[in-house]
Amino acid sequence: MSCKERRDIKKLRDLIKIYSKKIKKNFGEKIIVGIIGYPNTGKSSLINLLIGKSSAGVGSEAGFTKGIQKLRLDENILILDSPGVIPEKQYSHTEKEKISKQTIAGGRSYSQVKDPEIVVAKLISAYPKILEKFYNIQAGGDSEILIEELGRKKGFLKKGGIVDIDRTARVILRDWQTGEIRI
Repeated sequence: MSCKERRDIKKLRDLIKIYSKKIKKNFGEKIIVGIIGYPNTGKSSLINLLIGKSSAGVGSEAGFTKGIQKLRLDENILILDSPGVIPEKQYSHTEKEKISKQTIAGGRSYSQVKDPEIVVAKLISAYPKILEKFYNIQAGGDSEILIEELGRKKGFLKKGGIVDIDRTARVILRDWQTGEIRI
């Protein structure tokens, strides 16, 4: 199924209803279906398509859904929309490799990551041609060159003509997370 292409949503909705009826026969209560997953993966968008209207708020930034919401699919089925969850083994406040992976995947917002230039370095090592083509900068896969050239191009300069590395790196991450840069 696909939210983006709005394909097979009815099949999923029907499956939820079929399984809910089976469960209800055994327990006789309202059914609650939880939608859980990584941050910024489309949980709320899926729920809106299942329900058939925009009931759950959606946003492109990780952490948009702040708390659990209960939304009605029908008179017997509630769907829970939850904030994103990163498994404990994959989560870290300090390990730069884990933070980079989470940010590239959209699990951490570009505006909240502590060292965005480190994440850009991981991103350009994985997708050098895509980033260079998008920004029309020949960086040879080097994140420092990409950030420097893009910062100058956009006029993100500090006192003395020094490129604002943090601001420029965040622009790259924002473009990545919002889908401006396409793979």
